[in-house]
Amino acid sequence: MLAIATVHGDERGVAPVGVELTTVPVPDGIDAYVVPVANPDGWARGTRHNARGVDLNRNFPWWWWHGDGGPDRASEPETQVLMSLVRRLRPTVTVWIHQPYEYVSAVDPRAERWARAWADAAGLALVPPIAQRGGGESWTYHGLGLASILVEGTTREASVGETSAHRRGFEALLATI
Repeated sequence: MLAIATVHGDERGVAPVGVELTTVPVPDGIDAYVVPVANPDGWARGTRHNARGVDLNRNFPWWWWHGDGGPDRASEPETQVLMSLVRRLRPTVTVWIHQPYEYVSAVDPRAERWARAWADAAGLALVPPIAQRGGGESWTYHGLGLASILVEGTTREASVGETSAHRRGFEALLATI
């Protein structure tokens, strides 16, 4: 499985969640990978966009739009690296972690049991499958046919409660794989 956090640098609670997930013991027989900060320039500057002013979660090639999705599909180096990682690993499930809308969505309906496990353990609502224009979670499913989950935390700030909730969600997901 693969978890990707901090696609948006202004979601200040997501990087601590990503870092926390790297400390979770992984059960034997499961390969788990975590990208704690997918947008290091945005994180360093505290902005949603990367250093070139592109919203990375609108830059993926599935249902891309030129607005804030950059000059072209997958034009950004961060997007290219994430796409390469997903293609190389071909994870059973990819989890894209954002904030602050307080829900979990199985972007791929086949991933509902994993989304439900995370949602229940983290105390978040489970919502129907969503699709986002140029979103990494949508590209993973619609572009590659791989299971994808979108996790939306509760606040844009870091907190022990938020980090602990997502740790429980991650542990619950691992237990269901």
